Amino acid sequence: MRRTLCKISQGAVSMLCTLFIYSCCMTDWFDDKDAEALAQLDLMHSTHLAWINDKRSSTKKAVYTRARSRPQTKLRDMNVQWWKAKSVELQAAADRHDLKASYLI
Repeated sequence: MRRTLCKISQGAVSMLCTLFIYSCCMTDWFDDKDAEALAQLDLMHSTHLAWINDKRSSTKKAVYTRARSRPQTKLRDMNVQWWKAKSVELQAAADRHDLKASYLI
């Protein structure tokens, strides 16, 4: 009986933590639905695997190096845009003297 209650309470706590964290606290700068970024990441991964399977090939390494730079640039730009938007939201909350909103952003 005690084990069942412990399992139920652990499950309820983990469910509440999951719902709370993911619904209101965890915001991420990475848009995981961006088709262009995902396509570039897939290209980077496939060229990396091709280069890993044939380490002696300098052409595969060059292709991988070029394929790696595009997604890094794209993701860096996404990160900068996200931080700019967050700073605008925080500044707006500070201008309104809304301390609660600044924690929820």
